[in-house]
Amino acid sequence: FCAPGYFFLTTDTAAVLRWLASEAMRAGAHILYRSRFEGASRQDGLFRFAGLNLASRYILGADGGHSAVAKHFGLGRNTAFLTGLEVEYQNLYAADPRFLHCFIDSHHAPGYLAWIVPGPHVTQVGLAVGPGRRPHLKRFLTATNERFRYSEATPLERRAGRIPCGGLVTPWAMPGVMLVGDAAGQVSPATAGGIRLAFRFGRRAAQAIADHLQSLGPPPEVAMAAEMPNFTIKKVMRFALDCAPPNSLINLVIGTRAMQHVARHIYFHRRGGHGLSIAEFERQLAAVSGDTTLAKATIS
Repeated sequence: FCAPGYFFLTTDTAAVLRWLASEAMRAGAHILYRSRFEGASRQDGLFRFAGLNLASRYILGADGGHSAVAKHFGLGRNTAFLTGLEVEYQNLYAADPRFLHCFIDSHHAPGYLAWIVPGPHVTQVGLAVGPGRRPHLKRFLTATNERFRYSEATPLERRAGRIPCGGLVTPWAMPGVMLVGDAAGQVSPATAGGIRLAFRFGRRAAQAIADHLQSLGPPPEVAMAAEMPNFTIKKVMRFALDCAPPNSLINLVIGTRAMQHVARHIYFHRRGGHGLSIAEFERQLAAVSGDTTLAKATIS
């Protein structure tokens, strides 16, 4: 299945966060490092933060899947999580850098999938499993080592994390307080994609809060209520993934037209090559760009 013009982005996450912090400070924000949210009480129209000489008119909780803001104010909290493990490799040459490699495998990654993702400086190899399951990354690496030759690359860093997969929490806001991103469950239950949604709703929340505080606009939770994702179809897909169907059934379904239709709509946002192969797409791309080297490499 080919989706010309559609692409996935990988980042140096630490560098992106440093850039975001510098941009926020350049716009006038003040960042308090090594500070934890330990609660806040409302007095005379202001929230006063416990343990900090700080007050605000509004609190935006963007503090992750285990949100302390949600817990303190009695807002909705995430209860279903994917559990993921990942290792970064340097010089993993056997992984084709043009593609995001995904493995739907109920044996190695029940409830989600495994991945090999070429990044700006390293290749990320990992997997995540559905609620109530334990990830076994070593087992997946052993099963795919012959193809990708991890033993010839250099492992640099390992990480683990939990990703909300239960959809939007309820309630996600109250007067003066709102949750966004992972804290609000704004993460696709099917694909576990949350970065795009965090950027979208984080920006939108800032606009709604500023409009409310500076221009007497409607309460932010009222202004944004109609925009919140319901993830109806993706919740159904989450149920199907949690059932961890046998690999024989997955292999039978994955190449069908129905599955391609689902992939085109869910994973590629209604875009697809309609039968165009990767090789043909690259030949057409080379012809348009005049890159004869690419054309020769593709044809051979």
